[in-house]
Amino acid sequence: MAVVINTVTNLEKLSLINSNFTKLAQAINESLVWRNGITAGETQFTRDLDLNGYALINAYVDGYPLKDIKTAALAAPAAAAEAEQQAQIAAAQAVVASAQATVASEQAIIATNKATELSSAVSQVSQNSSDISALTLRVTAEEQKVQSVALGGTGASNAVTARANLSAASSGANTDITSITGSAASLTTARTFQTNLASTATASFNGTANVSPGVTGILPIANGGTGNTTNLAASATILATARTVQTNLSSTASASFNGSANISPGVTGTLPIANGGTGATTASTALAALGGQSSVGVTNGSEATTGTLGEYQEASASGVALVNATAKTVASVSLTAGDWDVQGVVMATPTGATMTGIALGVSTTNNTLPASSYDQVVVRPNATGYITMNTPHTRINLTATTTVYIIGLVEFSSGSVSASGRIRARRVR
Repeated sequence: MAVVINTVTNLEKLSLINSNFTKLAQAINESLVWRNGITAGETQFTRDLDLNGYALINAYVDGYPLKDIKTAALAAPAAAAEAEQQAQIAAAQAVVASAQATVASEQAIIATNKATELSSAVSQVSQNSSDISALTLRVTAEEQKVQSVALGGTGASNAVTARANLSAASSGANTDITSITGSAASLTTARTFQTNLASTATASFNGTANVSPGVTGILPIANGGTGNTTNLAASATILATARTVQTNLSSTASASFNGSANISPGVTGTLPIANGGTGATTASTALAALGGQSSVGVTNGSEATTGTLGEYQEASASGVALVNATAKTVASVSLTAGDWDVQGVVMATPTGATMTGIALGVSTTNNTLPASSYDQVVVRPNATGYITMNTPHTRINLTATTTVYIIGLVEFSSGSVSASGRIRARRVR
């Protein structure tokens, strides 16, 4: 915009000077800036406005002060980030809730099945008890019956009636037994017994004739025999010719020995550790049985067995309520005796609170941070959103089974803070 000003050659020409000032004012008001009540020269800037570091006062866009629009624009990314963090927390909590619901459903099904099995067992026991009671009654009734002679009984419940029913005499001769007396002290004619050692036949004896029974069994050494039927001596103190016996550890074949030759038998079974062996049939099993550890890593995704190098343990917890500036156990794990490398991760989530200080560490004392500051991690976040942090890796050397904890301490303003965490441990020796 060009402003044409009259040339003043004489300072006494006041009217010409005033005319120049009027032109300047008119050009500024109509073509540069707009003032209330002036509409003729509303224009647009043709260049960037440089305020030399000063604020533009009373500037509005769509009825809102320009400085408020800037403040809102600067705050928008932080608000969007916080909203995204809250959405991620809600999604994680939904996954945990779904898993817990699945476990509860499975446990309910197992409990129902167990109740059904128990009910069936009770019913069977009740049925068996009824069957036993009925059988007992039947046996008792049968025992109390008198069995007839026709069915092999006596038809009586006492001896006198039984003998009469069976036509048996109580003493003396009977109608169907004509030659037996009550007893005999000796035979009328003496008879001889002579054992036939060459026979194994039995002999029947009723006193009417002599008998020569055979033999059965093997006569033992104590009774003058040999104790066997193989023509071999029952025992020998020494062999006539000494023989050698040498075990062949590379063989599993047995060796027969009768004293006529040397033998080299193989082996069977597994030599236990107590007898100087390994108690195992494979190198890996033997190494484990002897308390050794392979120097070769695994490639099959298997876990190290309990008590061996590389054993891994972990535990987790969530929703642990924290108290301002107070140490609190977030998660714990029980470790057996050994040298362990322990580390934990904790996520602190504020609700309507600002966290100004966080301290974490691994400890063997519940609700107590480790004494050494080298075993702690401390930050001053001044945060209103959740923060996830790792504890230092800590050596825990145990001589007995001990519970190890990850401890969290948070300083915060009004509101509340909860924590979730996981503790991990690896046996190094």
